[in-house]
Amino acid sequence: MPCSDPEFELLLCCARREMDSPARERLLRLLQQPLDWPSLLKRAGHHGVIPLLSHNLKSAFPGLIPAAVLEQFENYALAIAGRNLFMTHELVKILDLFQAHGIPAIPFKGPSLALYAYGKLSYRSFVDLDILVERKDFSRAKGILLDLGYRGDFSLAPPQEERFLRTHHEYPMVRKDGKVQVELQWGVTPRDFSFLFPMEPLWGRLREMDFEGRKILAFAPADLLLALCLHGAEHCWERLIWVCDLAEMMRTNRGMDWEGLIGGTNRLGCSRILLLGLFLARELLEANLPEPVWNLCLADESLKKLAVDVEERLRSKEARSPSLFERSRFYLKVSERRRDKVLFPLRLASTPTVEDWQVLSLPPALSFLYYFIHPLRILGKYGRRGFKSWKPFSHREHREHRAEKPQPKESALNASSALKSLK
Repeated sequence: MPCSDPEFELLLCCARREMDSPARERLLRLLQQPLDWPSLLKRAGHHGVIPLLSHNLKSAFPGLIPAAVLEQFENYALAIAGRNLFMTHELVKILDLFQAHGIPAIPFKGPSLALYAYGKLSYRSFVDLDILVERKDFSRAKGILLDLGYRGDFSLAPPQEERFLRTHHEYPMVRKDGKVQVELQWGVTPRDFSFLFPMEPLWGRLREMDFEGRKILAFAPADLLLALCLHGAEHCWERLIWVCDLAEMMRTNRGMDWEGLIGGTNRLGCSRILLLGLFLARELLEANLPEPVWNLCLADESLKKLAVDVEERLRSKEARSPSLFERSRFYLKVSERRRDKVLFPLRLASTPTVEDWQVLSLPPALSFLYYFIHPLRILGKYGRRGFKSWKPFSHREHREHRAEKPQPKESALNASSALKSLK
């Protein structure tokens, strides 16, 4: 029987580093159906899986794919590989400078995740560089980036920046030529979350990882897995690549400390967030999951309903980010403690944003007024109906959706030259 959405099923088959026999058999059946190739490319770009799609189609059944289509996929994958190398070179330069100034730094996601989870830099696209530092080192790290020719995505006065550090967890910067974006982070979870990922224990569990001929700091596998689940939940799991990251992490780390990980999330109050990510990785991409952990997933009826909602969003042919209303509703559903359901809307409504400070600059003595100004400004600007379509201030969201947007063929050819020069 023909599949009702063969393009998305094909993405599921190919969204992995290596296809096993069942996945190859499914892919063969799908390739024998009529396929909307332009739609497939567009959806692969939105979901961040063009490199994996190109790799698996080329290695599995290239004879069943129109030559022009296969060439187009390869060109886009080559463009992504060239940019990944360029971004990795910039990351190495930044990390070397941080190390020279005695600033411990963890490259979070981006090139390090591509190499660690996928084993190859070109298999995962990324559009910015996430670098985690301790909050006490933020000013020095920011100063180094400014000296390198970076600038903040927004400008804040010193008192406002101090408040920003207390109420946010990342500071976006961009190189003056616009070619590189850096997210300088000092936390893993946004303040909107009703719990905060404890950073001090995380720094104590760091390990070293081989990276471009040097050793770099990296999260312990369990910490990285949880951080990826938190990131996915923050964005309602709207992109397939985030599920793929989990699946590849689980395939890479067969000796994961599941008992310690589950126990830690129980104490934090985010076990449902973790289990939802694991459920999606197994259901959609057949990731390895120990039976006791899988049974925990199945025991939570709310989690299974959430997974259905996420899969429905992933299958949508409309590339649309969830609104604030949708995100808020999702987080309330994924929260497992009553106090979290109360704290989340309170923090969301009262946490000042960059836009608040830019609209009205108050002296430090009156800064407490921002906690009242923020909800009033949002209500006045958007009202009840606008709340359903409003999206919070997010540079990252814009960049991630721009990451694999198909570019003209010339861009792929230019990237080919860059790739050769960086080898």
